Amino acid sequence: MTHIKIFERQIELLVWVKPGASHNQVLKPTERGLALSVCAKAQDGKANEAVIKLLSNFFNIPQSSISILKGHLGRQKRVGLPNREEVLTVLKTMLELPEKK
Repeated sequence: MTHIKIFERQIELLVWVKPGASHNQVLKPTERGLALSVCAKAQDGKANEAVIKLLSNFFNIPQSSISILKGHLGRQKRVGLPNREEVLTVLKTMLELPEKK
């Protein structure tokens, strides 16, 4: 399973979310995707909102530029991020991606 797909305008990132955690944090890449923990419970979309806010802070991009593409009701989600240099730099560091040619 591919954890990241890079398109011309968007980056799709697979994440694995642990709702109801004690801290909001980006943990580490796993076989299920980039592991995240959020304090919000998986109820009424609150955990999804927390995921967007966490990723917004982590990548230093606006919340409005992040979307959940797939997995609204599950722990595994495919998230859409803008294809920007600052996002790619963070992902390259975390996931050890090859340099763009």
